[in-house]
Formats: sequence, structure tokens, C-alpha cells
Amino acid sequence: MALDLDTRAQLIDTVRRFVEDVCIPLEAKVSQTNSMPDDVVAQMKELGLFGISISEDYGGLGLTMEEEALVVFELGRTSPAFRSTFGTNVGIGSQALVMFGNEDQKTEWLPKIASGEAIGCWAINEGRGRMQPEKVALTFDGGTLTGSKAPVADGAIADFAIVLAKEGSGLSLCLVDLSGKGGSRKDLDSVDPTRSHTELSFDGTPATRIGSAGDGWHIATQVMDRAAILIGFEQLGGADRALEMGRDYALERMAF
Repeated sequence: MALDLDTRAQLIDTVRRFVEDVCIPLEAKVSQTNSMPDDVVAQMKELGLFGISISEDYGGLGLTMEEEALVVFELGRTSPAFRSTFGTNVGIGSQALVMFGNEDQKTEWLPKIASGEAIGCWAINEGRGRMQPEKVALTFDGGTLTGSKAPVADGAIADFAIVLAKEGSGLSLCLVDLSGKGGSRKDLDSVDPTRSHTELSFDGTPATRIGSAGDGWHIATQVMDRAAILIGFEQLGGADRALEMGRDYALERMAF
């Protein structure tokens, strides 16, 4: 259910003040240390940022797409490292479950995701370049996964993964608990020091299907299309901050 206009304005103002008062002053420190301070993560959890896209029935804020986009716009005004801390959970880490998960999957994972207790990752790539269905070699058979995925953003810290796998003649999307047997992780070099990139390997690792067999690519593209909208609003927020900084510099600059 959409928020009333006053409540929405209060939410946006709260996020804006969090960005201005907490995030922006810490940008240099986060860039230098390649880590997010624990107290900042705790504030993100308190604000409910890990669950903005998850229904109130599962402990989230249950924002509409418009409201979520407005929140992400404000967060785009600071370093991407801050939104990346919870961005996967808000988007591709949770939306396959929100839109297509069964009740058991939702009940087990969505409350943990919304609170920040559980971190998810999106494991569909197998090698460099654009992800294409015909590239998928990892298999889902008899309730287990066999194969590997790389690169996987946040794979080193994730508690679960959403995995695209070959099942029979089609592709299915699967949910796997990364603490289960048969799974391993290998760190990969990355140009983005604020996020881990990992190779996830599975050898008979238990998993459950999200949605119907063979619907994996259809589900994955819907999740990614939704995420693309939010990324666009994040970039708009960054552009707005850049314009503001340029304006301030132009007004203060003394040429001679």
C-alpha cells in the first residue's frame, strides 16, 4: 500500500538527512579503507533500508516502486559504496523471492533479508561478458546444484544465492543456502574495492527452485528489469549531486 504524502515526505527527508549528515562526511574514509563502518550499517538497518522492497508481512517497509525510486535517488547523492551495502538485498537479492518465491521460501528468508540479518547475492554469470542463456552450464538436478558461477558480487559475504541453472532442456532459478554442504567460494580480483567478487562452486549442493521449471530466464529478466529502473534513479541522484557541487564551485571560485 502506498504511503500517504506526509509519511512519504518524512521518509524521504529522513533518508536525505542520513545521506547529508552520515554518508557524505564518510566518503573519503570509506574509499580509503574499502570498508563500511559497523555503526553506519546499524543505522541503515534501523532505518529499514535493507527491507524497503519487502512487504510489511515479512518485516519490510513495503514501499511502492515509486517510493523506492525516490529513496534510491537520495542515496545516489553519495558514494555508491553506501547503497551497495544493502542494494543487493533491496533488488536482485530479494525480488525473485518476493515476486516468485513460495511461502516456505518467503517465510524463511524475507524477514532475515529485511532486517539485514541475511545477505543475498545474484549468481547468474559464468565467465566474462554479457550473460546469455546459452552460456549456462551449471546444472540443477534432483534438488542439487553442480557447477560454478563467477563473478558474483558480494559472494564472499552472502548467506544465500539466487542461481540460474540448467534443468533438463530449460533454465531454472534456484535458491541455495551458502552454508549448505558441497559449496565453496574463491575470491576474485576486482576493480571495485568496496564490493567482493567471488567464484561460487557447487558440488551436489542442496537448493530449491524459485517458480516453475524452465521459467528461470523469464524470472531473471523481470528481476533485472526492475533493478535497472532503480540503478537509473541512483545515477540521477549522483548527477544531481555533481550538478550541485559544480554550481557551488562556480559561485565560490576566484579566477584572479
